[in-house]
Amino acid sequence: MESNSEPPGATGGPAPEVGALVLDLASGLVGEYRGAEDGLWYLRPRGGGIEWCVRPGQVTPVVARDGGARRA
Repeated sequence: MESNSEPPGATGGPAPEVGALVLDLASGLVGEYRGAEDGLWYLRPRGGGIEWCVRPGQVTPVVARDGGARRA
C-alpha cells in the first residue's frame, strides 16, 4: 500500500498525511488515514483495529479540539 499519496484517477483532493484523522461521511466513523491503493483510501479506528476503505471524495478532515474532534 502506498502511503501519503493520491492514487491515480482518484478524486477528492490530495491525500492527507498518514495518521491524520478524517471523517468517513458514509459511515459517520472517524478514522486515521493509513494510505491509498487502487483508487481507495484506507482508514483504521483511532488506537488500532481493522482497516476499512473509502473513496477519497467521501471523507472530510477532522481537527482535534479540547480532547474531542470536529469536522474541519
